[in-house]
Amino acid sequence: MSASESFAVFPIEDSPGYRINRLARAMNLLLQRSFKGAGYDVTAPQWAVLSKLWDGDGVHQSELAEQTTRDRHSMARMLPVMESRGWVRRKADPSDRRLQRVYLTAEGRRLRRRLVPVAESAMAQMFDGIAMKDLACTLRVLRKAQINVEGAE
Repeated sequence: MSASESFAVFPIEDSPGYRINRLARAMNLLLQRSFKGAGYDVTAPQWAVLSKLWDGDGVHQSELAEQTTRDRHSMARMLPVMESRGWVRRKADPSDRRLQRVYLTAEGRRLRRRLVPVAESAMAQMFDGIAMKDLACTLRVLRKAQINVEGAE
């Protein structure tokens, strides 16, 4: 979109931000309902944390908050719940004891093979009838828009 083109933001329902926000909320609800229906008490934010840790654990708590788009305070509230369920453990960073690193437990690692199929099924439901090429195009557009916004900060 060039500077000479304008973008309608009203009605609000036609705003990309509104649509993206509504979709994100709907996705979170779908995931949580799907997990609950499969017998797992996992929230969408907890799923995001587990997903990041499955990619590689031992991440600083503050980095984990940033990677999952959570603020530090909500992450600080979420991790003790996840610890009490036996999914993660926190340890002080050996080089800076003020920082906490987050690690998966054996149970946290086992959750991957249980939860991933549930999430895949939920995403298949959400994107039913949408061609993969259209989804790939949408993802490219969203990444570019994110780069544009983050570059403006």
